[in-house]
Amino acid sequence: EKLSVVEVLLCKNRRSMLRSEAAGLRSCPVDVPAPPKANRWISHWDDTLRQFDTAKLDRFLEDLQMRYTHQRSVMLDQIVTIVGQLNAVRNPPLLTVEQGGFLLLFNLFQGATEARVVDKPCSGSLATLLLPLFPDAHEPGLLNSILHTLARKPLLGPFLPEFVDTRKHNRREVFVGIAPGDDGTEAPLGTLIKNVLHELLALSRPSGDATRAAVQRRMLQRRVDVLTKERMFGFGGGGWGVWGGG
Repeated sequence: EKLSVVEVLLCKNRRSMLRSEAAGLRSCPVDVPAPPKANRWISHWDDTLRQFDTAKLDRFLEDLQMRYTHQRSVMLDQIVTIVGQLNAVRNPPLLTVEQGGFLLLFNLFQGATEARVVDKPCSGSLATLLLPLFPDAHEPGLLNSILHTLARKPLLGPFLPEFVDTRKHNRREVFVGIAPGDDGTEAPLGTLIKNVLHELLALSRPSGDATRAAVQRRMLQRRVDVLTKERMFGFGGGGWGVWGGG
């Protein structure tokens, strides 16, 4: 039977103690296991999105698909269910970033999905807390890079484009990166990722760059439109939010 590091060190330290007692010593050196690797999820950032050009993005979207169920808001009982799925020990896991988790978290960061837990809006905070619970959250990749960027810059999410299901036949809950064929079918997931990636990369350009300035104006106008609708009609202008099902 294979012993753990802790069990081996316990035996070793016990022998050291017995030797010290036999020699009349009142103390003895002991060995302790190495501390676990620090989980720096609170400051982790993945810059993979900087490595994606148009060709690489198209190849990524060709293989991308995820199952997703739409909801405008998530209540406390639904949040508990999501946390339970993320903590369940199963192989394969019930919910991952690439199996619906991306759209769940993105809509929380963006504000299209409201988390109704406390009096004040807490969708972004909830997304930040849920992100490290996903089993694949720290694997380098485009989707994780976008999510970690929003977690590190929580004020950015509401300025990004919202996810809207523009498919003509939207009964299926599976979204793909690139729509098959040329029958007019759209791929809103791929459209969202392309637009978000374009805007995030534009923001990283030098100050005064024309592309960056144009994207900043578009993002600001988008946010103004949302806030105007909220004040005029008394509801969130983020459309209908959703949460993921693995």
